[in-house]
Amino acid sequence: MATLREYSEALVRKLEERNAELEQAQKALTHFNQELEKKVRERTIELEATKWSLENFAYTVSHDLRAPLRHISAFSGFVRDETGNTLTRQSRKHLLVATRAAVKMDRMIEGLLRLASLGQAGLQLATVDLSRMVEESRRELEASTHNRKIHWRIGPLPEVVADPTLLPQVLTNLLTNAVKFTRHRPVARIDVGSRPNQAGEVEVFVRDNGAGFDSQYATKLFGVFQRVHTEKQFEGTGIGLATVQAIIERHGGKVWAEGEVDQGATFYFTLKSGSIESR
Repeated sequence: MATLREYSEALVRKLEERNAELEQAQKALTHFNQELEKKVRERTIELEATKWSLENFAYTVSHDLRAPLRHISAFSGFVRDETGNTLTRQSRKHLLVATRAAVKMDRMIEGLLRLASLGQAGLQLATVDLSRMVEESRRELEASTHNRKIHWRIGPLPEVVADPTLLPQVLTNLLTNAVKFTRHRPVARIDVGSRPNQAGEVEVFVRDNGAGFDSQYATKLFGVFQRVHTEKQFEGTGIGLATVQAIIERHGGKVWAEGEVDQGATFYFTLKSGSIESR
C-alpha cells in the first residue's frame, strides 16, 4: 500500500510539473504571437508607406517631369517650323536632335511607369489560349511589316495559366524585337514554339535570324535601359525585355536568351501549362 501511495504521489507530481511546463509553453506561445502580430502591423504600415511613396513618385514622374519634356519637344518644333525664321540648316538640325531626345526620354519615362505598375497590380490568372494570343500579337505587327518578307513559323502552342492582360505584353515585346532585329535580312525568319520541361511547365521560345548578340551579354539584356546595340543600329528604350522579365517572374516563371552575333537570337520563358480549373 505504501508503495502504491508513493507511486500515485510521484505521478501527481509529474502531472503537475507537466502542467506547469505546458502553461509556460502556452505563455511563451502567446507572447510570440503577440510579438508576431506587432511585427506584422509594423510591416504593414511600412509597406503602406512604401506603396504611397511609389505612387507619389509615379505621380511626380508622370506630371512634374514629363510636362517639361513635352514643352521642350513642342516649343522646339514651333521654333523649327516657324515661317520666316532665320535659322540655319545646322540650327534646325540641332533643334530636331533636341526634339527627338525629349520624345525618347518621354517614352523611357512612360516605360518605367508601366514597369513600376507591374509590381502593384495583382495577378488575375485565367486559362489562356497561347496560340490565339500569339496570332493576335503577330497580326498587330502586320501594318508595320507589310513591305517586308517575313517567314513566320508558329508551332502548336498549349493552353497556359496566366494573366490575360499581362501576357500579351510579353508576346508583343518579343515579337516586336524579332521583327526589329531582322530588319536587314532579305528574308526574315521568326519561329514561335514550345516544349514541356521537367518541372511540369511549358517552355515557350521566340527565335529569329536577325542581328543576334554576344552571348556574354545574355543576362544584361533584361536590365532596365541595358542595350547591346546602339541607337543608330536599332532604336529602342531598353525597357521592353525588363518588362518581359518582370511579368514572367510575377507568374513564377523564368526568362533567358541565347544568341550569337549576326546569327540570330532565341528568347525563352516558362509558364504553368494547363487550365485554371485543374489547379
